[in-house]
Order: sequence, then structure tokens, then C-alpha cells
Amino acid sequence: MKPTKIFLAIILITFIALSYVRQQVELLELGYDMSKKERVYLSLLDQNDQLRYNIMALSSPNQLAKGIALTRNKFVILESSHILKAGLEPASYKVVKGNVGVLKKIGQLAEVFAFRTQAEAKPINK
Repeated sequence: MKPTKIFLAIILITFIALSYVRQQVELLELGYDMSKKERVYLSLLDQNDQLRYNIMALSSPNQLAKGIALTRNKFVILESSHILKAGLEPASYKVVKGNVGVLKKIGQLAEVFAFRTQAEAKPINK
């Protein structure tokens, strides 16, 4: 064999070996990145669970009652002379025969969410 062919074969084998090593290094780095991201993901899931638990605990009726009790507000039941009733009725959307297509759908959807009655607190006289 000629020295040039041997030299080219050595260069080719070296290039292939270096490419293989570089590929293995990239795979190792990607593995480290994946494990780091997985740790971050798991810690975020734990934080999410903790925050959901705190929300449920803080919005429970017992906690709300404790919060109201700690503020030491004096709640009193109002007399009927102090209760105001608004005379305005909420606007409700009606489906008319002229409505077609999108307007009819909007009217039907708005009719579902329209308030028909209002709640009114009545004082208890003792």
C-alpha cells in the first residue's frame, strides 16, 4: 500500500473515532439535562400539591371562621329599616323569532345565565 492511502485511512479512522466520542459526550450531557429537568419538575409538582393543600385548608369553613373570630368584628343583625332593596330588575336576554344563527345562540346562552330572582336576607327578631 502506498503511504498516502495509509495516511488517509488513519485520518478517516481518527475522524470516525472522534465523532463517536463526541456523540457519547452529547448523550451524556443530554442525560444530565434530562435528570436535572426531571428533578425540577418533581419539585414543582410537590410545590403545586402543597399550594393546593394550603388553598383548601385556608378556604375551609373552619379556617374562615377562625379568621373572622381573630378580627374581633362585631357583627349585628340589621333591622328591617336598615335593609335597602333595589328596584331595578336585572336585564335578561330573550330569544325572539327574528334572531337567527349566532344571535339566537347568544340569546339562548345569555338566558341561561340571567338572574331570575334575588336572595334577600331577613332579620330574625328575638
